[in-house]
Amino acid sequence: MVETENRPAPTATGRLERTPVVNLLLYLLERKLGGTLEFTTTAGERALFLFAAGQPAKAKTTEPVAYLGRVLLELGFIEDDTYRDSLHDLANGMPLHGQILLNSGAITEAQLRLGLKVQLQRKLVHTSTFGPDTTFAYFDGVDGLQGYGGDDLVPVDPFPLVWTLLRQAPPGKTVTATVERLGTMALRVSRAAQLERFDFSPHERGLVDLLRARSLRAPEFIDSGVLKPQDAQLLLYCLLLTKQVKLAQDGSLPPPPHAIPAGDRPSQVLINAERVEMLAPSEPPDVATRRDEIRVRLATLDNDDYFVLLGVDIQDPPDRIRERFFELAKKWHPDRLAASLADQRDAVARIFSCLTLAYSTLTDPEQRQRYLRRSGSEASEDTGRFSVVTVVEASTAFQKAEASLRRNDFVQAELYCRSACQLDPDRPPYMALLAWLDSMKPENQTPKAMLALIERLGQAIDASDRCEGAFFYRGMLHKRLGNDRQAQRDFARAAELNPRNIDAAREVLLFQKRVTKGSIPAPPPKPITPPNREPKAKQGLFAKLFKK
Repeated sequence: MVETENRPAPTATGRLERTPVVNLLLYLLERKLGGTLEFTTTAGERALFLFAAGQPAKAKTTEPVAYLGRVLLELGFIEDDTYRDSLHDLANGMPLHGQILLNSGAITEAQLRLGLKVQLQRKLVHTSTFGPDTTFAYFDGVDGLQGYGGDDLVPVDPFPLVWTLLRQAPPGKTVTATVERLGTMALRVSRAAQLERFDFSPHERGLVDLLRARSLRAPEFIDSGVLKPQDAQLLLYCLLLTKQVKLAQDGSLPPPPHAIPAGDRPSQVLINAERVEMLAPSEPPDVATRRDEIRVRLATLDNDDYFVLLGVDIQDPPDRIRERFFELAKKWHPDRLAASLADQRDAVARIFSCLTLAYSTLTDPEQRQRYLRRSGSEASEDTGRFSVVTVVEASTAFQKAEASLRRNDFVQAELYCRSACQLDPDRPPYMALLAWLDSMKPENQTPKAMLALIERLGQAIDASDRCEGAFFYRGMLHKRLGNDRQAQRDFARAAELNPRNIDAAREVLLFQKRVTKGSIPAPPPKPITPPNREPKAKQGLFAKLFKK
């Protein structure tokens, strides 16, 4: 840590209650500052970060957070045996874990650099969980980590970190107040925006792309149907905080689509003591045509595949699919519906949800390949089985299952989850949740039954190695069986896939503390290699790296 004696006075101080970690990151980035940022909790825990040109580039924490060797193991860059061998060398006096692995040829310099970045990110995420009474001090131009780890810095882009931290701990009241202040002012993507720097999911990218296509009011953005309203609100807050969006030129938009244009006002307004009744003239031909178009489109949803739905070919690149989706969004977004067709809003919202699902699937490589495999091998056997409508219904049932599980209503959760699996049987999150619900039944408490459930969760992971739920649930079952190290690896992967999974992060931290205290034995050391082994490679660019 920065030495207490003879150190310069801090350039700035404060508490996280008034200035969260996210705001500090953006402040340093905007001004491209270089120096040391130190956090101290009321319990005495500390975290220190060195910044270079506004980017965090080195970190040290008093608690054992994200050891480099463990990070590289979880990233899949090294195997268990290699990890144990390197721990043996580390115990024999070699000071830098990264250098040990690099010299032995176990990892490349690119892998090491990525591992260091992930390590730093996890330490920042850990620091963001400090309480509101945590104090911070910034020392401009001071390297408070001189002599710690290696000399080479590995800067990390703060933008994806900001989005990760916001999702992990949304500042609810601040988000709501900020968005409410926008009122009905129109927003658009700034010309200087760098949206590609964020690690947005396909659905998040889809909503941002809608804002690229045209200016939107905050309520339109939040209620678009692409994301849950609370998630869309948080995404908008992130875009505002990072200055990716700005007010439209005149600060406003034309009247909302549901307002009645002057030329379409009703011919009479009859007012009585209880209500206002509007009597409109007969429906114009163009409105009747549009109504028929909506009815036909809705009727064909069950039979259209994703490509037909969007009007694209299977060979079309993502850019073409994205362009086509924007064209369709202008026509089928519920907020574009004329006031005279207000009774068709639910139908149009359903059509738009299907278009959004098709778009997000075909522009995400993993989801696209899964969809192609599924539709090619099985759709012909059951026409419409994998239609967009079916997938939307399955997704809705799954969301209800998750909500029931949060209420500890296991019976209802299982009913909804089985419905989702019947509608869309190969979706990894559905498979994983159903296996977890089955694990709670009394008849499945034997080791044999748990191993069978672990195998089912492994099948979900084989289908998608980004299925957070499958890793977390499998970790819980391994923990029940006493397989601590297998459980740790699954919990770590779940926490990596979703930093907001507090349960997974807590399990990782508890495991590390148990290892430190000795309640879980460390991996057995490998016998010392005979003296005539091959000499290690000469030290190169990464001669000095982070300690374990």
